[in-house]
Order: sequence, then C-alpha cells, then structure tokens
Amino acid sequence: ARAADGAERGLTIGVAARNEGLRRASGRTRMFLDSDARLTPGALAQLVRYLDANPGVGLVGPRLVYEHGTLQLSARRYPPVLVPLLSRPPLGRFFADSATVRHHLMADERHDVTREVEYVIGACQLFTADAQEAAGEIDSRIFFGPDDADWCFRIRRAGLAVVYHPAATVVHAYRRTSAASPLSRIALEHLRAFGRFQWKWRGERAEL
Repeated sequence: ARAADGAERGLTIGVAARNEGLRRASGRTRMFLDSDARLTPGALAQLVRYLDANPGVGLVGPRLVYEHGTLQLSARRYPPVLVPLLSRPPLGRFFADSATVRHHLMADERHDVTREVEYVIGACQLFTADAQEAAGEIDSRIFFGPDDADWCFRIRRAGLAVVYHPAATVVHAYRRTSAASPLSRIALEHLRAFGRFQWKWRGERAEL
C-alpha cells in the first residue's frame, strides 16, 4: 500500500516526491536511485569512498550503462534552450547528433576518467548531508526533467563540487517516454518544467 501511495503521489507532484525521502534521511550520505537503475557489485562502496576522501565534493554520480552494456552519457553541461526540441521528434531525426546536443551531452569528451562536471543525471546521485542542507528541497515547480540539473547547480552554488566517477557502474534501463510521445501530457509537463528551469537560472546561464 505504501508503494502504491508513493507511486500515485509521484505522478501527482513529479520528482518533488523525493522530498519525502529527503526529510527522513539521517545518514552522512544519501542517494537518489531511480526505480529503473541497478547498482552493480561494489558501486555503492566506490561512490561512498570517493565522497569520504574528497570533502570538497557534494555530489558524485557513477558511470551509467544501458542494459546491453553500452555507455549512457550521464555527465552533462548546462542544457541549451533548444535541447528539448532538437532531441525529440520531429526535429530529433535531424538534430539529435548536432553540435549543440553533443556539446550538452559531452559526447566528444572522455567518459573513463573522474572529473568535475556541471551536472550528472538523476538516475543515480550520491550526495552528502551537507550538500542536501545547502541545496534545500527539490524544486516543486520543476515537475520532472531538468530537476537533476537544478539540484546539481544548487549544490555547486553552495561551493561544493559535482563529480562524475566512472569507477562505479550503474545499469540504467533508460526510457525516454516524453520524447517517444512528444504531444503526451508527460512530454508537455517536461517542456513546461524545462521552461521554468531556464527562467530560474537565466541570470547565471552564462557563468554555468
């Protein structure tokens, strides 16, 4: 019953449903792990060790791979305004591999080295209690989509680093449901959230 209630609430308020977990968290490290993501053996220990050894880091994300083992580009730069349009139908057919999208996805960078990044996607994020306190709660105005970037940017604004750490691997059964149905309710919610995200960070866009 609790699982069903939680799922229903998540559909109602979006990713901000994670705030219920944040309010209950008590450990020195906390993790966001999507229901379609699976930790591989040793991954959690790797991430915890990295945070413990690097006190200036607030959040660390692992290397994500698809179910068949190929790399998923999870370390990213600030999302350009046109990314939601360029990466989904009908424009995605022509622009999904454009220079703008590739720059955002860091597609031409190495993904086998640990490095500080602007953000990592929210399928798996391990962060410290201090980072959570500095960032506050998930922004309920961003239903889903760029919530992971917003969370990382707030941690970075507090002076803590966000790091991509490929020594840890997580399998992510990624499904872009909003892109598959560009006129669906969930796709429209994603676009609305993206607009709110861009407006929220308009003053810091150039710096980011």
